[in-house]
Amino acid sequence: MKKIKLSKSSRKLLVKLLKDGISQMPKSPQARQQKAFLQTLLKKVEDAPKKADITLNPMETKYLREVMIQTKKHFVATMASAGFFKKLLYKLMLGSYKELLAEIVGPEAAKLKG
Repeated sequence: MKKIKLSKSSRKLLVKLLKDGISQMPKSPQARQQKAFLQTLLKKVEDAPKKADITLNPMETKYLREVMIQTKKHFVATMASAGFFKKLLYKLMLGSYKELLAEIVGPEAAKLKG
């Protein structure tokens, strides 16, 4: 179980990320379970008190990482969300920022400082 503390802006970004991830899900049977987990996580984030920690189970953590990779355009589009992703990754211990960035942007991302 991972605990993350979210600021108001981080919470908004996470809600947007989850909604975008859910809307982009393919309509396959395999994606149904993932979509259900993401919808549960979205509800958990939206319903949590403003300054409360959010606890993620291992499956939610896994699916959140996959959504972060799938929603590439939002990651690359705003530097504000890039900082948010970096903090979230660190909190979730999902791997290094450069590794995730390389998965999202491609091998040229490894040359970026971060």
